[in-house]
Amino acid sequence: MNYKTALITGASSGIGFSFAKTLASMGSDLVLISRNEERLNQIKNEFENKHKNKVWIMPCDLAKTDSIEQIIAFSKQII
Repeated sequence: MNYKTALITGASSGIGFSFAKTLASMGSDLVLISRNEERLNQIKNEFENKHKNKVWIMPCDLAKTDSIEQIIAFSKQII
């Protein structure tokens, strides 16, 4: 199964990072969301260099009430 673009929350560690790593290796472009901007930048550079796919990052705290609206607006900008 090959997904063109995947949006992954919690992408800087744990299960979110595992999903991102797997999908990147399958050729998917990625929209990665996490609170840790520094780690997101590291992952972006790693995946773009290794897998040659597009990676967009968005630092965001999902616990904040406006986070969903921010994610939707960000996603619309890159589609």
